[in-house]
Amino acid sequence: MHKEILLDEQKQLDSDSKIDELNQALDSGKITQDYYNYAIQHLSDNFFQKKAFQKIFNQYLDIEQLSKNGIHAEVIDKTGWNQFFGLEAITQNLICLSITILLLILILTQYGVYENITEVNTLMYSSFLGYKI
Repeated sequence: MHKEILLDEQKQLDSDSKIDELNQALDSGKITQDYYNYAIQHLSDNFFQKKAFQKIFNQYLDIEQLSKNGIHAEVIDKTGWNQFFGLEAITQNLICLSITILLLILILTQYGVYENITEVNTLMYSSFLGYKI
C-alpha cells in the first residue's frame, strides 16, 4: 500500500521524462517557446520537492530491506540531527564562529584605541599616593 503511493508520487515528480516530452513538443511546434520556458521553470521549482521526496523514499527502501531481514525499523526525521551534527552544521558553525571572532576583534581593537587616545592608562597606573609606577 505505502510503496504504491510512493511509486506514484515518484512518477509525478519524475521531471526527466517531462523534459523530454517538452523538448519533443517544442521541436514539433505543438508548444511555443514561452510555454516551454514556463514549464521548465515549473519543473525546476519542483526540484526541492523531489529532493525531499527522494530522502523519504530512500529511507522507506532501507526500512523495507531491514524488515525483510527481521529487524524492526521506523521512519524518522533526520533533519534536526543533520542540522546539529551533520556536515551542513559544521559548515554553518564555522561561519558563525568566524563572524563572532571577527566582531570581537573589531570591538576589542576599538577599546584599545580609545584607551590610548583618552590616556586613562596614566590614571590606572598611578599609585595610591599619586606617584606613577
